[in-house]
Amino acid sequence: MEVEAAKILFGRSLEKHGLRYTTMLCDGDSRAFNSLQEEKVYGFVPIEKEDCVNHIHKRMGAALRNLLQKSKGEGRPSLGGKGKLTAELVTKLTNYYGWALKAHQGNIDEMENAVLATYYHVTSTDTKPQHSRCPKGEESWCAHNKAVARQQAPPKHRYNLPEYVAEALLPVYTRLSDRKLLERCQRGKTQNSNESLHSVIWSLVPKTKHASLFTVETAVAEAVARFNAGKKRASEAILKELHLSQGSTDVERCLEKDQRRLAACDKKHTRAENFRNAMKRRRVKENDKGLTLVVCGLAITPALAVQQVAGKLRWWQRIHAKNFVNLAEGYQAQGMLHKRFPVRMAKGDRRLKVTTREAFGKRRKRPWNARPKAARPVMLPELTAAALSGGSAGSSSKLQPNTCGVSASSPPSSRVGADRIDTAFFTADESSERATTAGNVKARLASKSATERKFELLGVEMEDDVNDSGTEFLVVDLSVVQEIIGLMQCPECGEKTATLSKDPTKEYGLCVKLVLECFTCEMRAERFSSPRVAGDNRITPFEVNVRAMKAIQSIGKEQPDLSDSSL
Repeated sequence: MEVEAAKILFGRSLEKHGLRYTTMLCDGDSRAFNSLQEEKVYGFVPIEKEDCVNHIHKRMGAALRNLLQKSKGEGRPSLGGKGKLTAELVTKLTNYYGWALKAHQGNIDEMENAVLATYYHVTSTDTKPQHSRCPKGEESWCAHNKAVARQQAPPKHRYNLPEYVAEALLPVYTRLSDRKLLERCQRGKTQNSNESLHSVIWSLVPKTKHASLFTVETAVAEAVARFNAGKKRASEAILKELHLSQGSTDVERCLEKDQRRLAACDKKHTRAENFRNAMKRRRVKENDKGLTLVVCGLAITPALAVQQVAGKLRWWQRIHAKNFVNLAEGYQAQGMLHKRFPVRMAKGDRRLKVTTREAFGKRRKRPWNARPKAARPVMLPELTAAALSGGSAGSSSKLQPNTCGVSASSPPSSRVGADRIDTAFFTADESSERATTAGNVKARLASKSATERKFELLGVEMEDDVNDSGTEFLVVDLSVVQEIIGLMQCPECGEKTATLSKDPTKEYGLCVKLVLECFTCEMRAERFSSPRVAGDNRITPFEVNVRAMKAIQSIGKEQPDLSDSSL
């Protein structure tokens, strides 16, 4: 599928758009690229291949896990286990490899050196340190080189892998640090945008379910609209073309999805920005690193003007930054270059301290903190006999209160407007008639089983509505029927390309809709797996379901062993 799609897209680019696709970003599968090279769609103009950094990043983990799996039954010492190549170490080496590719984009030499540096760093031991490729200086991530730069004793190595494990890892690193492979990754391109769009498409049309071409095309168009314009604008545009208006519930749901998507995007962006800021703070210049002030999460040095960070700070934060810089310059003038100022003030020192009310304003009571106002009870007038004597069917002496749900001790005058309607007064005749009707309904329902009540609602007679004459029911595996259909010729074209499947959206109990399709002539026929039973009601059940319910009802009848047993 990908090969044919690539041929179509590259073949019509000149005619449709007047341009050539000279670079192809692959995910590790070279079939589409090799097919385009053989076709020579642009003649003498070559097509360059680039690899997705994320897919190449995952190759390290796959290669190391395959190496562990293959080394188990070869009669050699195992590469895995405690003190060797563990699952945790495989994950770390994979992440180190991905960091080496992404942190040195555009420079193949540095990229290759960083990949090999991770190998030699991990395989180093106390007796044989190999940190010549690791970064030098006090800011290095290598603890050995950092200690050497600070003129301290190097720490002990953490892993101390055996020599045969290091020899087994070397071919993997040699293959994944090949310059031809790194050249295809030097721009650091990924397929994240494609995968993100695909996830929206598969949420509309899952890959696990069959869908027609029209459904897939509609889902792709809607996914592109959602991806580019958002859920709300896409739904509004679609409904506008259909001459429909968007409901309030739909608008709220669309806005909720858009806000959730933006929040996730901001969270990822903030996380990446914090990582970049941390890396910048680690690369502070030598003349300023001795005096570093942390104000509101920002690293401020005397050489850094307050105006440069003024746009990122509030007014009260700017006062803090300005005063700290003034104090820092004073300490620097006195020769105290290694003095580091804490943000907290000494106890009792209020020169730079700002109160909470001055910084944030007066505390406002939140709506959810406010106490709800007590509801005033609605007093109803008393119901007197004089008020009922005019329009009642009987005299006032025949009236009896229906006190269901109301305690007898509570007087009628204390009732509020939240009382139920069944607390109204009924006459003795009305109460007796209601009790008689309720008793008759309970007796009629108690005399029938649940299955009989279902048949009564469906309008199916329980006697001889369905018998064994005319139709024979068998339990047959659908795969067996598919094999038989595959051996038969299509009635339209005569080819043996027919297939039988069931429609998952049309399942009614034990009855399903079967679909017979031919791939040659595109013939399609649909039938239910069971006939319907004519009933008095509008619901016409399927015969197989009726038989199943009758079979369930007859379980244990005329079988004393089965009826006496308890399950």
